Amino acid sequence: MGNEVLFVGPGEDEASGRVGGITLPFRELELYLLDKPQFEDRFSFIHLSGSNRLSLFLCYLLAGIKVIFDTRFHSISLHCTYRSMIFFAPFLLTANIIFGKSYTLRKFAGNFDHLFEGGNLVSKYLLSHLMSRASITFFETKYLVEWGENKEIPVGWWPNSRNLPLEKFQWQVQSDIPVVGQQTRRPKLIYIGTVSKEKGAFRLKALAKNIEEVDIIMYGPATNFVVKELLKDAPLNLIYKGKLDHGDVSKTIYNADALLLPSSWPAEGYPGVMIEAAQVGTPVICSHARGPKELINSITGLGSAANFDSFSEIRRLLPEVIVQGSIQERQKLVERAKIFDTENVLPSVLSRIFKDAHLC
Repeated sequence: MGNEVLFVGPGEDEASGRVGGITLPFRELELYLLDKPQFEDRFSFIHLSGSNRLSLFLCYLLAGIKVIFDTRFHSISLHCTYRSMIFFAPFLLTANIIFGKSYTLRKFAGNFDHLFEGGNLVSKYLLSHLMSRASITFFETKYLVEWGENKEIPVGWWPNSRNLPLEKFQWQVQSDIPVVGQQTRRPKLIYIGTVSKEKGAFRLKALAKNIEEVDIIMYGPATNFVVKELLKDAPLNLIYKGKLDHGDVSKTIYNADALLLPSSWPAEGYPGVMIEAAQVGTPVICSHARGPKELINSITGLGSAANFDSFSEIRRLLPEVIVQGSIQERQKLVERAKIFDTENVLPSVLSRIFKDAHLC
């Protein structure tokens, strides 16, 4: 049997060309390994993608067969959603029990505990068996790590991370800090992400109507129906600018007074856009969803969690959050955010993966 590690995870959506969410961390992991000479010829990647459901299923099936029968790989590293974890469970268990291959798991998002507890007896048994035989199961949030420890399975913390922006603090700085409700520059608040009801798009529309002194600028992919509903009777201070190129994300966040994340999506882990905001020193107001709220509490000065249905609470928070946008506070925030820099996160988790494969 060979001694390579096979990394299996989400690929780009070929139909739309969309990149982001869970595909971006997996792609950045591959780029990181390709850039490190010490890992040369010690790994391979499978990006799970398809232009339709049938081609995606066939991609999954072929990957599962490769997991079991490809003798080059002594160890498998699966980067998964809840559904893909269930799909690959029989393949990983077969490879482990019959062929002696080891495997590690990395579960994206922040609601695995709820999905697991809400599953049927078969899925619970399958996933319990899968995690108990895994060398380690990595979770994105600390509360899921604690949940796994209570289940007495080997767990580790693998938070979302981002590469530090190359242009950090090279852009023109607006020295005037706006004051909500006074005759100064209007505060510019931005949202970057999928524009949908679950992600809080219509909460921002209501917020713009009720706090007229700020501009709320939204970026991200959306269906034609959502865009039509969002812009119907929208106030002038709500601006939708469509999808933002990933290369422009850091600069766009840097030039904003605050980032808004009103998502009520229960699967939210550590949103990458919040980490990118911290890396350029831009404060954040997020919802009370467990993942974003834990991230806010993990980086001192990143911002505040709030109820986006309470306009009075947002209005109260805005002045103190925007003040955090001063140059001095931004520089402090950038330093604190380095714990989520890819160069600080990946070495420790990869050492455990390659140690499991007896390559360290």
